[in-house]
Amino acid sequence: MGKIDVFLESINLYPHQWSWDSGWIIYGLCTLKKIDRSEKEMWSLFKYQWKNGLVPSIVFHDLTDNTYWPSPYVWNLKNDAKNLTEYNNTTGIVQPPIHADACLKIYESGVDKIESKMFLNKIYDKLLLWHQYLYQERDINNEGLVFIRHPWESGMDNALERIKVTEFKYSKFRNDNKKVNS
Repeated sequence: MGKIDVFLESINLYPHQWSWDSGWIIYGLCTLKKIDRSEKEMWSLFKYQWKNGLVPSIVFHDLTDNTYWPSPYVWNLKNDAKNLTEYNNTTGIVQPPIHADACLKIYESGVDKIESKMFLNKIYDKLLLWHQYLYQERDINNEGLVFIRHPWESGMDNALERIKVTEFKYSKFRNDNKKVNS
């Protein structure tokens, strides 16, 4: 399989923006000294942060691409989260919070420290709101341990394959795990 084939397969498999993938992409971009691109990646994600601080696991930038399941229509945010977000093109779950570390990497990798610090100053409130969300809404025992509501939030999407589930509402519709070996 050539480079173009892999690229096209990747676009078909994951055509949207994943929260923690953005963090890892930023690490790669910083290694290549593409600091402006790194900042754009983070801003692109945090534009869709909910009012309560939640950073969604997926942002569906292209609503005409309906090949990925679950699509934004499954999350039904227009009705179920209308007071929490003005956007209906995201999921309602999160992924591991690596964003502050990725922003620190942007700062550390930047040649112009004044410019890099300006980026940190601008994104700080969004990062703070994100972490406040995690500790206020995901730390039910107030012990500093954030919990996940959905197995996909762990970053281990295929962990459910080990569990025998006889009735499920949506997992049977996933198609990403049919396109490539999980």
